[in-house]
Amino acid sequence: MYELSETPEFRKQFAKLEREIRRRFQKQLRKVIQVPFSMGRPLGSPNFRELRQGVFRLYYQTKVIILILNVSDKDTQQEVIDLIRRKYFH
Repeated sequence: MYELSETPEFRKQFAKLEREIRRRFQKQLRKVIQVPFSMGRPLGSPNFRELRQGVFRLYYQTKVIILILNVSDKDTQQEVIDLIRRKYFH
């Protein structure tokens, strides 16, 4: 699952939209979080896309983040792997 992050410009403009338009975009964004490349129309790059609601457009960029979880030596390898599994992959 992806995490959404918003720019200040987006927050300002989004707040000006009618409640129903905001609700529709929020519904689309819930799907984008699950599978970002299945929604929206690409705008020259697979990572830059737009969603539509009537005359309004919402633009988003998908970034891949690699989260480094831990490091260990060979002696503590299994202990650290088990800890990571409990903490991040319940």
